[in-house]
Amino acid sequence: MQPSSFLLASFLVVLSVTSGTSAQACSAQGKNVTATGFVMDNYCIDLGKLMDNPTVKTLEGPEVHSIHCLVDLKPCVDSLYTLLAPPENGSKLYTGQYFN
Repeated sequence: MQPSSFLLASFLVVLSVTSGTSAQACSAQGKNVTATGFVMDNYCIDLGKLMDNPTVKTLEGPEVHSIHCLVDLKPCVDSLYTLLAPPENGSKLYTGQYFN
């Protein structure tokens, strides 16, 4: 595994653990829930564009969101994270699926 892949895998494991504790407040309490999607920090979502790639609209291009933004930039880390669900019904925008 390359270092960047290891960092991503480690981050997703940490996110999985933290989202598991926050998921207890949802209606699926006591049940296992599997969700997939892009991880986005709330700072970039509120900003409307990626902090380290400002030509990309946050909810249109989460696939180019960098690990650097997620784990190194203080405003992004401090804002916590959202798991984005894919666009539906012909929309181009991803939507928040689970919030932390």
